[in-house]
Amino acid sequence: WGKVITLIKQDNLSPLRADYFDDEGNKIREMWFDQEKIINQNVVPMRMRLIPLDKPNESTIVTYSTLEFDISIKKNLFSLQNLQKRR
Repeated sequence: WGKVITLIKQDNLSPLRADYFDDEGNKIREMWFDQEKIINQNVVPMRMRLIPLDKPNESTIVTYSTLEFDISIKKNLFSLQNLQKRR
């Protein structure tokens, strides 16, 4: 991305919206965050909606049913090699 601008709430620093721009500075996507829930003293948006601006009637929605913080994970889970593997 050329840049991403994120609008956040000042009181709890949770995101409201993220605007995605290409390398030429054109806004091409919006991501909206809602359905906030408090988990382990963190305010977390449980739903994210990504809208491509060239297809405004289409969107991708991700909804979390549960989240866990401070869990143990393998060190190499996010290694380049593991991220490139097809599962």
